[in-house]
Amino acid sequence: MTMRRKELWKSLLALLLAAASLAGCTSNSGSVAGGSTAGDAGTDKKETASDGQPVTYKIFRNFGAPEYPADGGRGKKEVLAALDKAGLKGIDFNVSLASGSEYFTKLNLQASSGELPDFFNVDMATLTRFADEGLIMPLDDLLKSAPNAMKLIKPGDLEALKYKGKIYGLPVGYRPEPFNGPDISGFNVRQDWLDNLGLQQPKTLDDLYKVLQAFTNNDPDKNGKKDTFGLSSAKTANPQNTQFSAIFGAYGIIPSFWHERDGQLKQGMVLPETKEVLALLQKWYKEGLIDPEFIIMETKQLEEKVIGSKVGVFEGSAFNVDPKQPINVSLKKAVPAGNLKILAPPVGTGRQAGMARECSCL
Repeated sequence: MTMRRKELWKSLLALLLAAASLAGCTSNSGSVAGGSTAGDAGTDKKETASDGQPVTYKIFRNFGAPEYPADGGRGKKEVLAALDKAGLKGIDFNVSLASGSEYFTKLNLQASSGELPDFFNVDMATLTRFADEGLIMPLDDLLKSAPNAMKLIKPGDLEALKYKGKIYGLPVGYRPEPFNGPDISGFNVRQDWLDNLGLQQPKTLDDLYKVLQAFTNNDPDKNGKKDTFGLSSAKTANPQNTQFSAIFGAYGIIPSFWHERDGQLKQGMVLPETKEVLALLQKWYKEGLIDPEFIIMETKQLEEKVIGSKVGVFEGSAFNVDPKQPINVSLKKAVPAGNLKILAPPVGTGRQAGMARECSCL
C-alpha cells in the first residue's frame, strides 16, 4: 500500500467519524461498519487524487429515511466544512440508503458484482463472510495511523470485533463530551385505536397487556369483526437483535448480550429473566394477542398489516409518526383518522425499562 493510499484511507476514517458525530446512532443497521474492497476502491481513489480532483467516497447505510436529500443537505455541508477546517481537503462523499432485508439484498448484489461501496453497515455474519471471500481489507495498520479516530473507539469493543486476529470493521464510537444520541426504535401504536376504545397510552407492562387485550378483543377499528391482533413484529435480519426487545427490557435483560451475574459474565439467553419473558410472551400468544406470523414476517408485510388495520402495536421506528413517511401516508389513505404514535418502553414490576440500543454509526 502506498503512502498516498494510506492518507486517503485516513481521510475516509475521518469523514466517517465526522459524519457519525453529526448523525448520531440509528436503529436500522448492523453492529459494525466495514471498509472497502482491498483491490478496487483504494486504487481508484489514488488515481483520482493524483489528478488533483476531489476524492469521492461512496457510503451505503442501513437506514430508512426517504426524506434524505439527494445532495446530502445541511449535514453534508457541515461535515465537509469540518473536514476542510481540519486540513482534510479535496474530499467528497455520496450517501445511499436502504433498510431491512432490502439493504442486505442490495449489499450482496454489490459484493457479487465487485462494486462494494467504501463504507457500509454490516452484521457480524456478513463481515466474516466478506473477510473470508477477500472482499474487505484488514484495518489494523490503518488504525495505527489514525490516533484521533482511535480516541472515539473503546479498545475492548475493537478487540471483540476481531476476526481471525484482524480488524475488518469499526464498532460504535463515543464522543468525548456527554451526548445523548437519538434512539429511534420502539413500539409504535395505533393512537386512533386507543382513542376509539377510550384508552391511554400504556406506561407499564400491565398497562400494555390490557391494551393488547382490548386491541385483540374489542374491535378497535370498529368494523364489527374480530380480525385484529394486539402485537406484532417483523423478523430481524440480524440474529443478534431480539424481537419484542422492550418486553425483555422491562425485565432488565437483553438476551443476545452478556450480563454480569455474581462476578461472572453470562449469556442473556440462559438467565432466569429471559425465561420469565418467554413464559409471558407464550401466555400472550396463547391468548391470541400476538400475530402468529411475526416469526416469518418481512417488514413490508408488517407495514401492510398495520395499514390494513390488522395490528395495533408493533416494533418500528419513531420516524413512522412523521406524516411524510410512506407507512403514514398509506395509512391515512386507507383510514383518514389513522394515527401512529411511538410508545416509551413499558416499565416492569422491578421498575426497569428499556430496549437494546442498536447503532450504525462509528
